Amino acid sequence: MNVTVYLFGKLGGSYTQYPDDYARDIFSKFEDNIKSPSQLMIHRNDALIYYGYLRKLSDQGKYIGISFVFNGAMCTDIPALCKLCEDNITNWVVGGEILEFADNGDIISKVDRLYKTASEFKRLSGSLASQIASAKLLFRKLPPVNYAVSANAVKTYTLNDDNETLNDALNEYSNIYIYSDSTSETLAGYSDKLRRLSKENSELKAENAKVLREKKRTTIVTILIGILSIGFIAILSLVDSSNQKTRQINSLERDKTNLTQHVDELRRDSAWLNNQWSSTKYELKIQQSRTNRLQSDSTKLAKENKKLKSDLATANRNISAYRQTIEQKDRQIIERDKTISELRRSTTQSSSSHSAPFSISSVSVSSIKKGGSTASDFGYTLYSSSSYGIKVKMTYKAYTSGSRNITIKLYGPSSYSSGYSWYDSEVESVYLYSAGTSSYTYTFSRVLDKNGNRLSAGSYYVEICYDSKVVKTQYFTIKK
Repeated sequence: MNVTVYLFGKLGGSYTQYPDDYARDIFSKFEDNIKSPSQLMIHRNDALIYYGYLRKLSDQGKYIGISFVFNGAMCTDIPALCKLCEDNITNWVVGGEILEFADNGDIISKVDRLYKTASEFKRLSGSLASQIASAKLLFRKLPPVNYAVSANAVKTYTLNDDNETLNDALNEYSNIYIYSDSTSETLAGYSDKLRRLSKENSELKAENAKVLREKKRTTIVTILIGILSIGFIAILSLVDSSNQKTRQINSLERDKTNLTQHVDELRRDSAWLNNQWSSTKYELKIQQSRTNRLQSDSTKLAKENKKLKSDLATANRNISAYRQTIEQKDRQIIERDKTISELRRSTTQSSSSHSAPFSISSVSVSSIKKGGSTASDFGYTLYSSSSYGIKVKMTYKAYTSGSRNITIKLYGPSSYSSGYSWYDSEVESVYLYSAGTSSYTYTFSRVLDKNGNRLSAGSYYVEICYDSKVVKTQYFTIKK
């Protein structure tokens, strides 16, 4: 299936698109109708159908879009198509070539024009086209355009609506907008973690600044305490009361010890917070490494899948050649069976031509539907899809008038060999008219079938017998 891939959006100050062509007008209309964090916009233009997936970015008014354009076919698995687009945008954010995470966890653009990363886009476009080809998405032929509804009419849905409802909408409308508030779990998880880390980092910086201010004040207090201690000691040395001097010195020493312990606790808290920040950064680095490995594994699997498809195509061609050989042999066997039957019939007719009281110049058949009505009348092509029984008509010339018990038999494709098998036979009392050389026609009222089952496509023949001898054999074909 042919698919064209576009990237578009408002990444810098204005709209940008790659490749830049006539589709710009269609994608600009998609932009005018952005209402939710993500949405799938569908636009039909005759045999072309555009699927545009738009994802809002954190910057006001900015967004990124992916569009797939199919010719003559529509995707019937809308949720799977949206998931494929959302997963690719997640990979682009993590990869950091077109989109990236801000320090606070917001999703922002890394470029302002898509043509500046033309080589990266070609790689992404090829990857998206390959994913569309390998994904088990369901497609079906586009319905006819409904000219009763304006080409500019728009029908809106949400991704929670029934998938069949979304597909049936294309029977009437050429513009369908499907809105969604969902975000991939991986993308949301990364954003939340980065926001949490950014908040913790801000809190750590504030706490560290507070610790430094406290440490500075503690140093000043310690110096002052030292100065006061010396002053008090000098003053108390002049005082004769030794007990009072000792109490004052002990009190100052206790205050100094308490302040020193408080500073030590603050230093330990700061060291613990720094360790937590380093551990979180290391964990994020490991997650990035795992994501890179998963992307590498995905590329390898795509290559292996391509090789398997090539091997399968070769096997299918070999099987097709074998089938053609078998079908050729089957046709040869059928032709031989026809020859043998003709020889037997001519032998039987030659031996019974004088004993049958009538001769048959021609035989024709019609097919009957399951309910008993006519599917294909006498002289027309018979088709397997509506054939559940066979009626027989003969043109005859009777030698004498009167009632005769005539047997009709049906033979068809054998389930066990390449020849024919007996399906059904009916005996019917027929009044034959004799009028010199004149011929008459008679349509048998009995229906020949295969136990009420639909008759498959293939070669058949009917026999008209009298007195246990074949009077006439007629071959015919039922087509698919």
